[in-house]
Amino acid sequence: MLVRLGDHLGRNPVAYPQLSFIHNPRPVVGRIVSYAASVRLRILDREGIGATMSRVSKWIAGCFFWAFVLFVLAVLLTILFQ
Repeated sequence: MLVRLGDHLGRNPVAYPQLSFIHNPRPVVGRIVSYAASVRLRILDREGIGATMSRVSKWIAGCFFWAFVLFVLAVLLTILFQ
C-alpha cells in the first residue's frame, strides 16, 4: 500500500510509505468518516442550514458572554483584594 508521489506531482515516482494512510485510509476510518458525514447531512436536511447556523452562533455568543462575565469578575476581585 504505497503512494507514489510522482502520480500526484508529475515527477518521477518516489514511494513514500508514510503517506499511504493519508491517501488511502484504512477501511474502518473511511467507514467512520462517511457515517459521520451522512449523519451530519441528515441533521442539516432535517433542521435546515439556518437552524444549524443559528445554534452555532448562539453557542459562540454564549462563550463570549461567559468570557465577559469572568473578565468583569476578575476585575472586581482584583479591585477588592488590592
